[in-house]
Amino acid sequence: MRENVSVQSQILFFISRFLIFIGMVVFFYSAFSVFGMLFLKPFFGIDVMKDFSILSNISTDPNVLNAAKFLQVFISIGLFVVPAWFFPKAIQQDSATFLNIKSRFTFKDISFGLALMIISTPLISWLIYFNGSITFPDSMASIEHLLRAAEDSAAQLTQAFIKTDSFGGLLINIIVVALIPAFCEELLFRGALQQFFVMCFKNKHVAVWTTAIIFSAFHMQFFGFLPRLTLGVFLGYMFAYSGSLWVSVIAHFINNLLALLASYYKWNEGAIDFLKEDYIFPVYINVLSFILCVGIIYLMHINQKKEEQIYEG
Repeated sequence: MRENVSVQSQILFFISRFLIFIGMVVFFYSAFSVFGMLFLKPFFGIDVMKDFSILSNISTDPNVLNAAKFLQVFISIGLFVVPAWFFPKAIQQDSATFLNIKSRFTFKDISFGLALMIISTPLISWLIYFNGSITFPDSMASIEHLLRAAEDSAAQLTQAFIKTDSFGGLLINIIVVALIPAFCEELLFRGALQQFFVMCFKNKHVAVWTTAIIFSAFHMQFFGFLPRLTLGVFLGYMFAYSGSLWVSVIAHFINNLLALLASYYKWNEGAIDFLKEDYIFPVYINVLSFILCVGIIYLMHINQKKEEQIYEG
């Protein structure tokens, strides 16, 4: 009888706190979106509250482009950072400790993370190709068309957002598009959500995969779900086995940075095939990439066990 009551209380705790988590994300996202748009008028002379469609002019109006980048940073803080910082307090935890932002990490932890990001490139490329080639049944053709149209529109908007011909513009993009999203997203997903799932499920593997699924679904891109899920899994294990949020933040930043540099230097138009966005590695390279990725994750696990033994000894 007591066991049933205990299980019920644990389920109630999980559901109630998860709903609080979602509520915080929605509330702070909404609040920061409104305040951010209000700030655009005095700083950039743009009244988005009257005409939101003006932000679609980022490809033709530099002032609108700068306003859009300011708004993205402002919204990222409200959507990711603020909920992540306050959520631990809802489960009676110290924010800095719970999010593992004070935890130490080693050069070996960073090396594992960077190696995983680089070696996973062929695997991720194949997943992008495979996910993008998925077709719906004829009865769902209209849904597929809507999903592809939405993703194509988002891709065009992103290209317009990051397009620049100057080194100064590239530096701004590195901060706005690569660095800030890496920190903000890792703080919310790995720092807050994955830690919460570990607390509730008592299993880091379940926590890593559940967080990765939510992380990928959050971006609302069906034809990019699998590669982003895989990235989320890799980042999740980096965090779980290093014990420091900064390891996954750095790896996430490197992933964003490489994609940004590829766009800036127009590698897709270059002569080196494997740097092209649509390049698919040979099957044996993809298989080897998968095996090595699993091996690196296992090495991270072994390294964590050794460090725990040293600490306990």
